[in-house]
Amino acid sequence: MRENREAERIAAEIEAIADPKAEAGRAVELLARLAGIDVHYLRKENHSSRCSRSRASRGRARSCGRSTTTSASCSRTPRAAAAAGTITADRLKFLATQVRDMIYKEEHILYPMALELLSEEEWGKVEAGEGEIGFAWGLAPEQPWRAAGAGASPEYLARHAGSIGLDTGSLTADQINLMLTHLPVDLSFVGENDEVLYYSASPDRIFPARPVSSGGRVQNCHPPKSVDTVERILSEFKAGTKDTAEFWIQMRGKFLHIRYFAMRDPDGKYRGCLEVSQDVTAIRALDGERRLLDWA
Repeated sequence: MRENREAERIAAEIEAIADPKAEAGRAVELLARLAGIDVHYLRKENHSSRCSRSRASRGRARSCGRSTTTSASCSRTPRAAAAAGTITADRLKFLATQVRDMIYKEEHILYPMALELLSEEEWGKVEAGEGEIGFAWGLAPEQPWRAAGAGASPEYLARHAGSIGLDTGSLTADQINLMLTHLPVDLSFVGENDEVLYYSASPDRIFPARPVSSGGRVQNCHPPKSVDTVERILSEFKAGTKDTAEFWIQMRGKFLHIRYFAMRDPDGKYRGCLEVSQDVTAIRALDGERRLLDWA
């Protein structure tokens, strides 16, 4: 709502410009500021898509009713006209009316319908994604949304039984394993005590890895000539002086890119090291562009 009130204020100032040619600089400035509302309508698009899926899952055919997500793109052409001194006062008034119309539809159609259709769990997902999208003019809600109920519905719990809750969703252990083994890279995770806790057992793994029975030290998984380098990387990661290390080598006709990343928790505490190895031979050979699907 804070964003809508700001949009109304900007629209009122745009509408008050009586002589756009004489006030061209002011018109361009206000139209450029109005364009910031694009972020607001990107979030509303997220709301709308969730509404549509929710309505479809309930067998109700009518669309959710989007809050005219044309957003501030309607200000781009007027901005060019304002800069050229060719825009009229009537055109600016029409633009201000469009803004108020979008706000009305959002607050009187989209929001009531969303409140009717979305569960608390779905609202929670909407809220979780909003921070990533951002807020117009930096106007985040003064009070973040909080679920009124006790938790997820039984239906949701049944659908996601056995899932592991992650920051941006949930996956089963099987799904996580499939995802990691299908990445076009070799992964190895070394815990904070230098124990190899995981490696991705993809069929075309670049470097062979010993089975992890838990407790195997990473120093024992590298050739003796590389141990000093491994030790130095881990030491710098633990001290907080470095966060990445990378190497590239050529081996058996392949160009290999090897990177190490320090894994830290939100408090900055070192929790382990991720090793990522990738055969980038084909990537380095790319040239030009491919914009169309080519499965020939």
